[in-house]
Amino acid sequence: MFKKKVLSIVQFEEEERFLCYCPSLDLLQEGKTKRKAKNNLCKAIAAYLSESLDVEMLLALGWTIEEEKGCTPPTFSNMVLNNRVLRNILDSRILSINIYSMMTE
Repeated sequence: MFKKKVLSIVQFEEEERFLCYCPSLDLLQEGKTKRKAKNNLCKAIAAYLSESLDVEMLLALGWTIEEEKGCTPPTFSNMVLNNRVLRNILDSRILSINIYSMMTE
């Protein structure tokens, strides 16, 4: 069902801890450093995709599912429009927000 896909990750700092949020899967992880937060999120994404894949949840998060293409995450611009959590993160953080993309298999 999954081919290689690009997932956006938003990283930000809050109260002396680093957080990483993957809006296309609605997953959030934290760490004492930026690297630890990102590694924790990557592990959570891998676990989600291999253990608890919920097609209904993916559809609710804006994914499209096609027989030939498999599952495709929403674009970042669509997530900004439709994901209230992501909008709140982007609206309320004026310091450092890093947006990464990662490949999944």
